[in-house]
Amino acid sequence: MTKSATGTLEELKKSSGKRGLNRVITQQSWGLFFEMLKYKAERKGGEVIEVNPQFTSPKCSCCGYISKRE
Repeated sequence: MTKSATGTLEELKKSSGKRGLNRVITQQSWGLFFEMLKYKAERKGGEVIEVNPQFTSPKCSCCGYISKRE
């Protein structure tokens, strides 16, 4: 469902809404994934903790220092 639109230039101009549709489809998939993950974790007695993904890669897990290098 999320394949890129193909065809002539005129047809592509008419299908410019395809990009927005693709975005909605993929975002919905992630929402459903996390909903099921929470359900399964609660069923097994676990817990899912949502974390803001900003600065998670360069952040030191020990001291919390955020490296400016990428």
